[in-house]
Amino acid sequence: MDNKNLLNAIQKAGKVKRTLEFSCPYIKDFFVSITYANKMVLQDIRDASREVRFNPRTREREEELNEDKLREQYATKLISGWRGLTPRKLQKLLPGLSVEDEDLDNSIPYTKEIAIALLDSSLEFTSWVDSIATTVENFTAIEKKQEKELENLD
Repeated sequence: MDNKNLLNAIQKAGKVKRTLEFSCPYIKDFFVSITYANKMVLQDIRDASREVRFNPRTREREEELNEDKLREQYATKLISGWRGLTPRKLQKLLPGLSVEDEDLDNSIPYTKEIAIALLDSSLEFTSWVDSIATTVENFTAIEKKQEKELENLD
């Protein structure tokens, strides 16, 4: 492969969105679809979370990070869905969660709003999503495992 083709391949790879499903270690049978946070994704999250304000004291424009927008961007760009979450299971991450008894085993569908609330309320969940999304091995090791499984079928 010549340098030009290699350069094109690298640039193309940086734009590929890779999403896989991971088992949450805090809740049995709760699976979350997480997107790999490559440099471009992280830059998009940062850019969308910045606000420019005028500082009357210094008479200059200043950029600052909006934490609410940051969590919203994380929920939108890194979490694309989940399955297996119920209020009963969610109580393991949020011990103070109070819901009706008959609703404890109903499935909680993924919504951006619920994902944001979960990121706001659970440090464990936020840290886990962040560690999964920013570790390249989580997204390449699974592919290699799947390749080996396909090779063993021959």
